[in-house]
Amino acid sequence: MIKVISDVIDDIVLAVEKAFPQVDAELYWYYPKEGEDAKGKAILDDNVILVSFEVPIGKLPDIIAHEAAHLVEPDDIEHGEAFDTAYDKIFDEYVKMFGASEE
Repeated sequence: MIKVISDVIDDIVLAVEKAFPQVDAELYWYYPKEGEDAKGKAILDDNVILVSFEVPIGKLPDIIAHEAAHLVEPDDIEHGEAFDTAYDKIFDEYVKMFGASEE
């Protein structure tokens, strides 16, 4: 038997919950259309995060934190200061909780 002690998906979701307890969203995986470059998407009206199956596992925390920041700051779709602040708060919580490092 193999026990999973720490899972990057659960870890970053916990960091989002700690940083922004008001976020109530669902996370789904999707296959991008041919030629589509997006690694993740936030569907604001439905509070849904989509993550491409093509994202390497080591990049999942960044992608999930990025899309969650869009849900926190839906009016800042251009990745401005409000978005950056939300993303940083999520990722700082992740780093604090698990001793992770940003790339």
